[in-house]
Amino acid sequence: ALETAARSPEPALRATAAEALGYLSFAKAQPLRATLATDRDPLVRGAVLGSFRTAEAVVQNRALVEAKLKDADAGVAAAAIDALTRTGDAAILPLLVDAVSSSSGRPEPDVPIAAITASEKLRNDSRARTVVETAYRSPNPLVARIARRSLIQNFRAQAEALWDGGV
Repeated sequence: ALETAARSPEPALRATAAEALGYLSFAKAQPLRATLATDRDPLVRGAVLGSFRTAEAVVQNRALVEAKLKDADAGVAAAAIDALTRTGDAAILPLLVDAVSSSSGRPEPDVPIAAITASEKLRNDSRARTVVETAYRSPNPLVARIARRSLIQNFRAQAEALWDGGV
């Protein structure tokens, strides 16, 4: 039934199949997961990332998750950031800087907002602030405002310095 749903013409059914993969062993899920991870519909690609419910699942599928940081859909790329954050591994922070920098030309704020949230969770690492500072320089006013608030509340930045263009 899972394979039938994964081949359905309906994106919602394929996405449901992708989510269900999280309940299978890595070996059993991998072939179908690889197929659904390249689905034409972002709903399905995002559901694959959502199926990684634990840090262990993310680690087992790290290459796939990191590849999705560059997905054409901002929501899928943000879901990849959310998945990587589940590991609690601060080694993802340089990847987040790259993701935020790469997304600066996109109108959607999904990637930098997800990166700010991840950085707040990993704020004990000094590199987390760099991610938020990168987001603060975004041309998107919403992203810049959220980053500014995060810098002040979570990274002890001085509000006056931010207004003067510093971080």
